[in-house]
Order: sequence, then structure tokens, then C-alpha cells
Amino acid sequence: MKRWWLIAGAVVLYLIFVVVSLPAKFGLWFVPAPQNVHVGGVSGTVWQGHIQVIHWQGKIIKDLHWDMNVAALFGGSVELDLTAGQDMTSDIAISGVAGTSFSGWYVENLTFSLPASIAAELSPMPIQVELQGQVDGTIEHASQGVPWCSELAGDVVWRNPAVAAAALGRPLQLDETRAKLSCADGDLVAAVEDDKRVLGLALTAQVGQQEFSVSGTMEPGPGFPQGYIQALMFVATPQGGNSYKIEFDGTF
Repeated sequence: MKRWWLIAGAVVLYLIFVVVSLPAKFGLWFVPAPQNVHVGGVSGTVWQGHIQVIHWQGKIIKDLHWDMNVAALFGGSVELDLTAGQDMTSDIAISGVAGTSFSGWYVENLTFSLPASIAAELSPMPIQVELQGQVDGTIEHASQGVPWCSELAGDVVWRNPAVAAAALGRPLQLDETRAKLSCADGDLVAAVEDDKRVLGLALTAQVGQQEFSVSGTMEPGPGFPQGYIQALMFVATPQGGNSYKIEFDGTF
């Protein structure tokens, strides 16, 4: 009987070794990438691995590294510490914790950085002008809900911002703009404000499953070009003085 226990113990240790040393490519066989995601240069194991390049919706994310949190498995979660895109040739950079459980996906302490032009392409809301600058963000925590989230807390900063459009002639330089992210009944909510020197924004944007809304005010500051004042009538309603009301919604 003792011999059988020794054999069984040896088999268990062998299986643990096999699972721990499973190559990362083996894991991708069981969890195939979505149709619009293509990966290349996979190495390491399912516990600690590396993907050389990811092509996602025409964007490039380079050098994705992950470490699996083994302790989270005992709580019914698959949790990864992620870093990617830390060099200048990657379109998107991320770092933080992402996981999935019986309740759905979640992220914690996730930071990201990408050009504003790419952020505009990925936005669920239609953006009719070209955005310039860099968008940096931190998601303290977020978890899956219907249609988007069950909880969300984070901040986004648009640095060195500018907008370009044929009607403007040349790019309009803006203030540094910040957004505080939250979740309301499953919708994504962003409370947006800037440094009040150019646009003077104070507005809230909400994104639902197939609809969005934006409401707030604009009080152009000393840096706002006077030649564009008349153009404000197309996007905002004068409220008297130097204040304009912004309110629109739509579907996508």
C-alpha cells in the first residue's frame, strides 16, 4: 500500500510539473484570440510568458509580458500582472492587473497611455475632428456589468491637447483636459474639465449600450481665438455672459 502512495505522489508531482511548464502557445490553443486580434512571437509558459507583438484593430501593441497570480486561482479567478508597449514603437502601453472570475472580467491599478488620435478611433462616441496629443489614464478598479460595468473608478488626462479640422485652418491648442471615470447603472460616465484658459469645459459624458449623451457648459477663456466665437453657435447654446450650454445625444 505504501508503494502505491509513493507512486501516486510521484504522478501528482509530475502532473504539477507538466502544468507549470506548459508553454504559452498551448494555452492559446484553448483560449483562441478574437477574430480581430493577431498575435506573434509567443514564448514562456501559461504562468509567465511573453508575446512579441499583438495586432488589434490596426494597432500594434509590443512586448506583452504576463505573470499569473497563483493565489487568485484558489479564489476562482484567473489573474495576470500585465505590462506591454513600454517602448516608443508601440501604439498602446499598459501596465496593471487584469483578471476574470465567475462574475466576469475585472482590472485593478491599470495604467495606459496612447496617442489621442488612437483614443478617438477606439471611442464608442463619434468624433468628427482630429485629436492630437497624448492620453494617459489610470483605472483604480473596474469590473464587468451590463452593458459595460458594475463598478469603475479611474482618471484620464489628455496632455498637450489640440484639435484639427479643415474648418479650423490650423490646429487649435487646448488646455490640459481631465476626466474622472465612474459607472452608473452599467453605463460609462466621464466627468470632464480643463484648466479654463481656452474652452473652459465642465461637462459629463455618459455611454450606454447603444446610445450616448453629453451635457455641461463651456466658458471660453482668454486663450480662445476670438475668430472662432461665431462657430460656437453650431455646438453650444449661449446662456448669457460668456457661458454656453452643451447638450447633445445620439446612437452608435
